[in-house]
Amino acid sequence: MSSSIMKPHQLFTGHLRFLEETLAKSLRDLKKSDPLAEVWVIVPNQLARLHLQRFLAGKLQIAANIRFKTVTDLMHALAEPVVLEEGWSTLSEAAVDPLLENVLSAEYGKLKYLKPVANSAGFRRALLKTRRDLILHEIAPADLNRVLFADREREYKLHDLALLYSAVNQALEKLKLHDSAMLQQLAYRAARTNINLRAPLNLYCVFELPPLTRSILGKVMSNLDVTAFLPWVADRRAYEYNKDTYQWYMSSGFTESREENAAVQYTDIRFVSTPRESAAATEIIRDIIDNESIKSGSAAVLLAGSGALAAVLETRCQMIGLHPYIYEAKTVGQTAAGRGLSALVELLDGELSRERVADYLASAPFISSIASLTGEWIRLAEESYVIAGLKDWEYRISRKTEQLEYHASKFAGQDEEEDSVVDVRRRIENANACLAFMRELDAMIQRAASAASWESGVAAVWEYYKESIELDEEFAGLTHQLEQASLLDAARVPCTAHGLREFLLSALETPGTRTGKFNAGTPIVAPREVALGATFPHVFLPGFNEGTVPHLQKQDPLLLDADRYQLNTTLSASLPLAKDSLVRERFLLEMQLRSATESVTICYSQSDADGRPLLKSPYIAELCEIQNSVPLTAEELDSLLKTLPNRQTLSNPLRVSRSATPVSRSEYNRRKLFDALQDGNTHALSHLAQDSEFQRIVNSEVSRFSARAYTNSDGLISNSTALAHLNTTFSRDIAISASTLEDYWKCPFRFLVTRLWEAYAPESVNKLSPLTEREKGTLLHNILQRYHGRKLNLPVTGEHYTWDELRSIALEEITSYARKFPIGSRFAAAKLRQQILLLLQSYYADLFNSDTVWLTRHVELSFGFGKPPMPAAVPYTFPDEEQILFKGRIDRWDSDAAGREINIIDYKSGSPPKKNSRKMERRLQREIYRLAAESAAPAANVSAQYYYIAGALRDVASDAESRAEALSVAASLLSDLRTGIFAPDPAEDDSTACKYCSVKLACGAQRHSGKAFNSSAVPNLRTNRTAKDDTEETGADDNE
Repeated sequence: MSSSIMKPHQLFTGHLRFLEETLAKSLRDLKKSDPLAEVWVIVPNQLARLHLQRFLAGKLQIAANIRFKTVTDLMHALAEPVVLEEGWSTLSEAAVDPLLENVLSAEYGKLKYLKPVANSAGFRRALLKTRRDLILHEIAPADLNRVLFADREREYKLHDLALLYSAVNQALEKLKLHDSAMLQQLAYRAARTNINLRAPLNLYCVFELPPLTRSILGKVMSNLDVTAFLPWVADRRAYEYNKDTYQWYMSSGFTESREENAAVQYTDIRFVSTPRESAAATEIIRDIIDNESIKSGSAAVLLAGSGALAAVLETRCQMIGLHPYIYEAKTVGQTAAGRGLSALVELLDGELSRERVADYLASAPFISSIASLTGEWIRLAEESYVIAGLKDWEYRISRKTEQLEYHASKFAGQDEEEDSVVDVRRRIENANACLAFMRELDAMIQRAASAASWESGVAAVWEYYKESIELDEEFAGLTHQLEQASLLDAARVPCTAHGLREFLLSALETPGTRTGKFNAGTPIVAPREVALGATFPHVFLPGFNEGTVPHLQKQDPLLLDADRYQLNTTLSASLPLAKDSLVRERFLLEMQLRSATESVTICYSQSDADGRPLLKSPYIAELCEIQNSVPLTAEELDSLLKTLPNRQTLSNPLRVSRSATPVSRSEYNRRKLFDALQDGNTHALSHLAQDSEFQRIVNSEVSRFSARAYTNSDGLISNSTALAHLNTTFSRDIAISASTLEDYWKCPFRFLVTRLWEAYAPESVNKLSPLTEREKGTLLHNILQRYHGRKLNLPVTGEHYTWDELRSIALEEITSYARKFPIGSRFAAAKLRQQILLLLQSYYADLFNSDTVWLTRHVELSFGFGKPPMPAAVPYTFPDEEQILFKGRIDRWDSDAAGREINIIDYKSGSPPKKNSRKMERRLQREIYRLAAESAAPAANVSAQYYYIAGALRDVASDAESRAEALSVAASLLSDLRTGIFAPDPAEDDSTACKYCSVKLACGAQRHSGKAFNSSAVPNLRTNRTAKDDTEETGADDNE
């Protein structure tokens, strides 16, 4: 198409929703004359492509032949003639490090300034990023040498950078490998001679256009009709980042059409405060469940680079029957087979240490013939005290085999069918199989480490691994990465064991398939930057804290802002500066806010995962000013956030000293009602007058006050969806911990509010000594775990366990704890140290009070969490064939030297409970931990005990009948939990069980004092809850 018959290029500017509608109208006009004509729409990311496909399908009657492409796709299409003619290939991530390492080793002697850091892997990645910036801004290696600096060090650095920049380019050109930057150079070469595109081009929300990309588009615009849709509103500070792009469009001959009366304010914005960063997931899921408009429409959760929060959101959504679309695909290394291969690769760069081999055995999805033995192999290695190296494995396991054969000879005259005989012979077979496996593994490692080429080294690892595991479909992308090993051989890059390890680990970073489907009504979880150009009814923005939003970009370590400024001045270039990143951050936020068509929910946290306080993002004040059209002081902002009729941070009406806590909307309304009645201020309820949800709250409260029997309002769940969620959460296939059942037994309603709803209610705290008894118990646990963790497999005697070491560890832990959490004044801190040391003195004095010389084998040993040595949950089958899976964490596992006697210890920081109290009845941990130990060591004699540190008292496990009774109680509790029984059941004396209860406000235990919690009052109740002398437990139990 010649430029003489082309229409003027069009530029549409405005907010996102205007651009979206204008794109649909523009495409409809293009399709009028020929509905099947091909049209290209260039989008900023894949999420915008998916959204526009769905959006335009609803807007246009015919949407055939509309091709959605990213800028990279466009460059591939333009560069295709050159790529095919000259035989170029894409540079894989796995090949980057070995290739650059080879280039650097060749140029190392010529470096003047960068030599000390040139051998680090971080340097290689930084070099590639800096090189990309220089290419896209059309700065050649020779240009760097033209720039003059006053000091010699910066001049030397530019010299080194130009040298390496040129060397990398030459190496890639020789191998005909291109990255994304060189792809644009190839596209420019092709566009100068021939544009192989014929379809009209639409640039939708493509705003980051470096000079090389603009040069390519300039060639395209001389041959094709181009229409651009740019987020830009004049005189709006938020769009300042796009000013340069806007001016380029206008100078390139575009005719502008602006959005008239572009809105200043955003759609409804709500602010949600959470006590910690991870709690944002709970608040978001609660909104999706409770708000019908959100549940029925698409809700996008845009994350500020938090992969952990994305994983939590995915899990929580699946628990309630939703399958979110997760934009960031998990890498191949995050699959089951990928984790196994990663653990295997780690063995290439070291000896066969017991820990690394155990990781490999525990993580790889082996074929059934191997998978059934791995757990016993791990345990065998521990019992044999294997350290590292094949010879050590052979020697120690052979010694163990000799011991087993000796035991077998003792049974020679006995019945061959006896369990003891069968067990010994089975263990001998497993030990021999373990040795054969280790020899094969070592032989593979030796072949790979001594491989003469990359291709043979990769083949040695890959062929060995795929023969022993269940292959995953996700591995399809990995095989392409592994094929790049031949390119390293062609480049004559030396193959080393370390390099092979790094190559394979990089290959495992290959993205797999995305989770979920992009459907209407499906929650979408995506990073904020990749959501540009798409709109959604409801948008959630977690992590709105200072340091995260805005996130200040770090300077390029190889080309600092001062260097870039000098380059820009001398070469008339436009390299981006880190100091300008805030302008970009504000524009990205504007796009995220404009992407919501109905509501935006902003979540900010009061503290991070370690308990350190966080500040609100400064953008929150700016947004409140925009929405309210008036400037706000800090005090006015806090006041506004507390009084908006949404879910907000409120101080507790009971005026407790604990800091403000976030609450649900229903709890917010309940507290507003409490305040109004207490203060006589009915004006505070004016905004709730027409709120149907508030009316339901009031009716529910009336029902709870007046009803004699337990009602659904009291916590008896009858909703089918909620019950289905419960049975999914606590299904028979999911392991449950003792502490979960004990908390449920103590008070079902409190369990419902704190564990399932995750309400963040305050605890009563003494200002002079802010540590609760539970927190003190956690501190004691940490000290003892660290103390015994240093002494594993050593006799518990005064020779190895000294008071000075215990005291030193205690003081270090208290100091570390004080850095993260408030422990009060100097007087309170000194008193805490004194209390802890007195308790530990009593503990130490009683430590050696035993006839048996014990050896601590494990501390904080988990079972049922997928971690060796006890990855599987522990099953227990009742006489009626009902089965429960248990998980937990054992504080301390001691045994004698031979391993025939095992003693399980569970620490309790408080005093023993009263006899016949509910706390005495509900103690399940000891029996479950004893069951776990017996399943792991069936030939040993296992005892278990609670150890009460406060009085140095031991409560040893009772007989088998009592244990069976305790486990039967566990089955009854789990049945009640699945049935949806969450009615309050406090002790008769409200001053004991309820005095310190954190959900007392929501429960109102005094309303239930006359109600009997039994099977006649509560249908389907299985647990006999007769003990009423309940006391508050102090200590730190396992919280799974």
